[in-house]
Amino acid sequence: MSRSWIYPNVRILPVAIAAAGLWLWTFAPGVWGGAGSWIVRLASMLLWLWLTIILFQGSDNRRVLAAPLFLMVTWVLWFYFVIPIIAVVTISAVGQSSFGDLIVAPTYQGLLSGLVDSEGEREILRFSLIGHVLVAWMLPAGADGRGDKPVSTLRLPRSIILGIGIFAAVTYIIQRHVGAKIFDHYWNDLDQQINFIVLVLYVTAFALAAIRWMSRAEGAVLDLVVLSIAAVGPMFFGGTKIVVFALAATGFAVALERRSVATAVGSVILALLILLSAITVRQARLNPNLEVFPYFREVLASKLVTRQIETIDCLTGVIRKIPTTHEDRSNPFYFVYGLVPRALWPDKPNLSQSGKIVIHYCHPDMAPNLNTDHSASGTLLWEPLAFAGVPGQIVAQALTFLILIVLSRIWINGSSYAAAGVLALTPWTIDFDQHFALYVANLAKAALVTCVFLFVLARVGRILRWR
Repeated sequence: MSRSWIYPNVRILPVAIAAAGLWLWTFAPGVWGGAGSWIVRLASMLLWLWLTIILFQGSDNRRVLAAPLFLMVTWVLWFYFVIPIIAVVTISAVGQSSFGDLIVAPTYQGLLSGLVDSEGEREILRFSLIGHVLVAWMLPAGADGRGDKPVSTLRLPRSIILGIGIFAAVTYIIQRHVGAKIFDHYWNDLDQQINFIVLVLYVTAFALAAIRWMSRAEGAVLDLVVLSIAAVGPMFFGGTKIVVFALAATGFAVALERRSVATAVGSVILALLILLSAITVRQARLNPNLEVFPYFREVLASKLVTRQIETIDCLTGVIRKIPTTHEDRSNPFYFVYGLVPRALWPDKPNLSQSGKIVIHYCHPDMAPNLNTDHSASGTLLWEPLAFAGVPGQIVAQALTFLILIVLSRIWINGSSYAAAGVLALTPWTIDFDQHFALYVANLAKAALVTCVFLFVLARVGRILRWR
């Protein structure tokens, strides 16, 4: 094994040591519930800022900021820790009546009072801090904070990338309309599997176009524009979350490669606005009497605040009920069954546990508004705890971070095809608001499709170069 995989990067090591110390401090008696908890929150934000500055100043190649591990750490810290706390503190300071039902409906007021210093908040922070520690292993031990291997030009005709991306987007739209009627007669859920595959193909084509732009290939900007327009179809017909994550991650990576911080931040904000617009337009199609702008504001509040508050509360419920739960905690590798294709195991249990978490673990005030079909999630952290206790939590987090580290190293130092593959997988690698077994299964399935697709394209590119 290479020494670079064993030893941490010395430039990031001080951040890792500080994060480890802060992680240990979160377990100290008396820290939570007073001034100590606010010191922890402030220190975690300063720690992330310190890490970001080190990575950003390390080199002219800032691809490290778009690595899966760093993206996951950033996503978790800000969207599941900082923003919810800011919202709760703001609402508590100015009063719920100042916001009406926009941020948190009256039914959810019980969640507000229990979020600060809750067990769920602590676990999410600890997960983020572990990620800060492991970022030191994201780069080779002797690197100066950058990828040693620059992005090289893909020797693949742009017409192939464009053709596949447009074909996948159009196929996805058709499938959403007629797929179930045609294919489910032969194999149950076949249309869903085809939808998943063509969505992965589209995202991979978009990532390939981004790699071409990062290598300053001719016509790359136009390719990204065309594929972005083609994304409208999948976004409005069920693939909103995956496509928006892909657009945000790709725009962020390209902007950093071109040394434009403003463009990087703007790409994330633009992707968020696209997400909210897609949800609003889709709802307007179903309800012609919908008041668009009030609903847009409601969706904005839901995606930035309310959803996270629900999620943290459900995670807290899991942690508090673990000693009395009757789940089978004998197997910390329970999630492996998710890797078995349903074609080989037709009676495979449903991986989505949304109904279970709502009924057993979420706040009672949520019950009138939720049902067993609600997509509630306690993040990646709840399911291993509920199904396998602390051993399950350790195994799940170790596997998650191992995947993120390996993909980050490939993104930084791999070939252009490998970098495109990692970029294409971003929507699945950083999906923190997910059930863990489903996270593993979907990521494995997406990785398989992406690898086969890129292998075939690499062979095609090689054949075309020989001619």
